[in-house]
Order: sequence, then C-alpha cells, then structure tokens
Amino acid sequence: MTAYSGQKEKDHAEHNNSALDRPLRYSEDPDQPTSAAANWAIYPIGTQFRVDGKLYEVDDYGSYISENPETIDLYFPTNTGMNGW
Repeated sequence: MTAYSGQKEKDHAEHNNSALDRPLRYSEDPDQPTSAAANWAIYPIGTQFRVDGKLYEVDDYGSYISENPETIDLYFPTNTGMNGW
C-alpha cells in the first residue's frame, strides 16, 4: 500500500476529483469512507476495506496503479497527511 495526495498529483491538482469525476473523499471519522486508488480489474469500483481501523473505498486510479497493478493507493488531502502515513 502506498499513499497519495491531491496536492502532489498533477492529474488531481486542478479539480481534486477522482477518476469517476467526483470529489476525492477524506474523513477523520473511521466509519466514513475515504478515497482509494486501485486497479479496477482487481479491486472493482466501490470495494471497501479497512486499514488501521479506517474505512476506504475504491473510487480512483492513476498512473502509479497502471505500473503497479496490485497496489492500493490511499488518499490524503495534504502532503503532510500523505507523508505522515
């Protein structure tokens, strides 16, 4: 697993939207889903899972996923949050 931030990804920087053209989601509430990027052939859109008790939902993909198809990329709204993970 890796992490990404809308501040760092050039394909998200302008609109901060997922590949579904919806706003990327982040919540401190462990029961509210936060966006994750994954290969949709392995982890279909809407797949939910928990990491460290926090709920994530696949609604995005990106160039890193294309090159590393089994990776799941967890979304953080800031570089600080991404780097802290």
